[in-house]
Amino acid sequence: MNEDMRSTAGVEPAARMLTAGYGAAPATLINASVRAAYLAGVYDGFIPVGTLRAHGDFGLGAADRNGGELTMLDGRYYSARGDGTVIELADDVRVPFASVTRFRPERRMRIAGPLPRAEFEARLDAWLPGANRMFALRVHGRFARVVAGASDAQVAPYRPFAEVYPEYNLIPRDGLRGTLVGFRMPAVMRDISRQGYHFHLLSEDRQAGGHVDDQVIDNVEVEAQELHGVEIIVRIPQRSRAPIVLLGSPPPTPAR
Repeated sequence: MNEDMRSTAGVEPAARMLTAGYGAAPATLINASVRAAYLAGVYDGFIPVGTLRAHGDFGLGAADRNGGELTMLDGRYYSARGDGTVIELADDVRVPFASVTRFRPERRMRIAGPLPRAEFEARLDAWLPGANRMFALRVHGRFARVVAGASDAQVAPYRPFAEVYPEYNLIPRDGLRGTLVGFRMPAVMRDISRQGYHFHLLSEDRQAGGHVDDQVIDNVEVEAQELHGVEIIVRIPQRSRAPIVLLGSPPPTPAR
């Protein structure tokens, strides 16, 4: 068995939740790990970018050891680092947390500002149906101001995210053209993905990015796609012989 097979053998789909009443292939959110684990300081990369790319061309996440903030756009995976630079990730790079989907927008609207963050989110709430429904969102255009950034790689034993975030290098930029990639999630999803709106930035020249702390909209187009299901991929310890159970399915028959 080669090294790559050994290191990925414990990466399995651990749970699936699909909303009843939709077709066989609804738009689905694929989560590598869950937000609760990331917030607790689980920062070691376990899933290769190539595996994620097979599941989604759009999304956001965190880099190995939380040494960067990921933005996935048009099938390419980028990491904004703590020093303000942005790199593109190869398929063999492993990450600890990500939310991805295949982005196929179903609705669009144009917004002209200046519009601060709270007013922008209120406008989205009025446009998107149902507070308990999930949406992937792409916001492209000009931002009067955007504050975004990332942290340097952490050193084990890892601290919880609440202790790391105050050390983020959040860089304000005025008059920036680029894209916000993100999601709107209901409260029931808060331990899987961030509740409410969550955006990462990628500038048009691919030289700036990161987790968005604040923004003022100038002139943008917003595209949205509703998501009807969630699949979670977790790392199973290789010494464990416990079976993988999909939520909602019968338990596996014990081996005889």
